[in-house]
Amino acid sequence: MGPHFVDAILSQGHKLKLLLRNKSDSSAERTQKIESFKSKGAEIVNGDIDDLESVKKALEGVNVVISALGAGEITKQEKLIPLLKEYHQKTNQLKRFIPSEFGFYVTAIAEDAKPLFASKIQVEKVTQESGLPYTFVYNGLFLEWLWNVSGNLLVDDGNGIGATTALDDIANIAVKAALDDRLVNKNLAIVGQELNQNELFRIYESVNGKSNKERTHTTTQTLTKNFQESLSKGDIGAAFGSLLNRTLWSYGATLTPMKQNSLLAQKLYPDYKFTNVEAFFRKNKQ
Repeated sequence: MGPHFVDAILSQGHKLKLLLRNKSDSSAERTQKIESFKSKGAEIVNGDIDDLESVKKALEGVNVVISALGAGEITKQEKLIPLLKEYHQKTNQLKRFIPSEFGFYVTAIAEDAKPLFASKIQVEKVTQESGLPYTFVYNGLFLEWLWNVSGNLLVDDGNGIGATTALDDIANIAVKAALDDRLVNKNLAIVGQELNQNELFRIYESVNGKSNKERTHTTTQTLTKNFQESLSKGDIGAAFGSLLNRTLWSYGATLTPMKQNSLLAQKLYPDYKFTNVEAFFRKNKQ
């Protein structure tokens, strides 16, 4: 999500201070990416969320903090929150904290899946208890992942409704939300596009012709069985793949409660043009 937030923040005319970890990786690709951030106007602070002094330095003068930590580092935000609270108490400048969520509505995740989302659930709890002004951002499955996750698998009858959201749309809307008083201490749902798998396959084939993937039929019950078996074996990757498809296509398993318990981006920002599935497929025609 990081590069998408860089573009969204700067394109909307905000100043950006970017905490970039000190990595041994000095590849040309990483160097080029950092130089690109600088050329766009970002101020780079070298450090790491484990280096509290570098975090304090990065916080100086900011009024919004957006975390883009990856899935394996979600729990590290528990170290960040006390620093944000201290900074806010001293300066009264922090208008919003947006923790790294950017996924399914974790409150409605099925009980058997909660171990995989325990870190996000805990960070939400700690954030709420901290007294910081926050916004929790939820969205559909990343549009950039959609075909790889579900292009060769038909779940049940293919009519379960899921949601998908492009990464640029998540970043652009989250940046708008960060300074929107309507979203202080609220949930924000960035739904993107709702569709079922049968519609997904029709759209793909209208753009690309018949898929070269062999499509397998499965059921919600089979996905649950596969998920639980993979989880018991410690195969997190396989477990997560089964869980994504079960959660995404199981007739609104998390989509419906997310919409019921959040403010909807489409209503808050009616003029924003979301990327739809067909446009994405045409842009990335295979």
